Amino acid sequence: MAPEAARTAVRSLIGITAELFSRAVTVCEDHDPEDPDETYVVLAVETSLPPQAIVDAEQQWIVALRNVAPSAFDSVRLLINAR
Repeated sequence: MAPEAARTAVRSLIGITAELFSRAVTVCEDHDPEDPDETYVVLAVETSLPPQAIVDAEQQWIVALRNVAPSAFDSVRLLINAR
């Protein structure tokens, strides 16, 4: 994915994530502990949604990721911190 397309996709995913979980989203880069050369983007969100709503939102997020950035499916992660 070209850099500008990647930035656009990440911006879209941040907006989708914030909307689904009704919270601000933190973005960082992380790597696979077993393979430091394998990096990915992490979208982290804290939420106080009920457990089933979290599961539903996560499933919607996966569908959105496939629609917005199918080529980035293996390089983007969602981290949900339930409160």
